[in-house]
Amino acid sequence: ICQKAVAEGLSHIAKDTANSEVAGFIISENLTKEFDEQKDENIPQKLEVILQFLKQLNEQYEMQKKVVTGKVFHMFLLGAREKYRGKKIGNKLFEDNLKMATQAGFSTAIVEATGKISQHICRKYGFEDKVSLDYQTYEYKGIKVFEGIKEHQSCILMEKALIMDNENYL
Repeated sequence: ICQKAVAEGLSHIAKDTANSEVAGFIISENLTKEFDEQKDENIPQKLEVILQFLKQLNEQYEMQKKVVTGKVFHMFLLGAREKYRGKKIGNKLFEDNLKMATQAGFSTAIVEATGKISQHICRKYGFEDKVSLDYQTYEYKGIKVFEGIKEHQSCILMEKALIMDNENYL
């Protein structure tokens, strides 16, 4: 995903101007069927569990909506180094990424919001819940791998229509 994101130029990083250290990042991609079908045999099992979880969530979404290749902007991962948290870096990266997606002609943005805070932030930016998977009941190879997650109920795939309206894209 990271290699694809770099090649597509759809991601952002935030650097500290004082020391050029990476303070935060957002990794996004053009959602395509071809990428979903690729499989890397070197993926660690812990990551494979998460990727399968997200794949199932996306399959539920695709059953409800016809995904037009080249038109869906997938916001995959957002993060900030601990010492930079609380400085609104994630908000700025999120806003810049949405603006870029709109200007690039994407019609829809999607994100898998994994917890209450990310779900709240996405709703603040106009994302709407589409499908979800409950952590307590999800099984990977017959094992409830996320049943230890108690403070968050589910991962929600959220969607936002991207419409250019005189800079009012959020």
